[in-house]
Amino acid sequence: MLRDRCPETVDLALKWCNAKTRWVDHAYKNFVKIYAAKQERYNATRITLGIAKYYRNFDFDKSINWDDLTDDEANYWYNISKKVRWFTKNFAYVKNDCEISLSKGRDDLEIKIDIIARYMDEFLPDAKLLVDDKDEYERKMREVDSLADYVLKCVRRLSGRL
Repeated sequence: MLRDRCPETVDLALKWCNAKTRWVDHAYKNFVKIYAAKQERYNATRITLGIAKYYRNFDFDKSINWDDLTDDEANYWYNISKKVRWFTKNFAYVKNDCEISLSKGRDDLEIKIDIIARYMDEFLPDAKLLVDDKDEYERKMREVDSLADYVLKCVRRLSGRL
């Protein structure tokens, strides 16, 4: 159920980060598997996903057991959480803008440039990095470009415009 009922934006972010299976395993191990009774595991799963009767809000950070992580694991999940927050906050707006742009016949490059300029500030490398570490600057720019491609691909798939 964790895999299938994950909120759409979280699902997209986890897939972008190649972390969905790892998140499912982590959440199951730390929040579901700890219960012996089937009904308790079912309830824990629904709470973790934010679809329980009295707990209707999914919070990715609460689905990570931060207390028992190594520094490397905490850093890994922090970076994933950053992407999940971005998708949760921005994807609906990006999707709407992309659909409007697609309906106007704009090409993919124009749409990608617009997505990057309007929504991806936090992922763009600082210009100082270009002077200090050109390879790292280029790596970050490739990641932003790939993220914009992925977002556009997701919008096309969800809109039925492949």
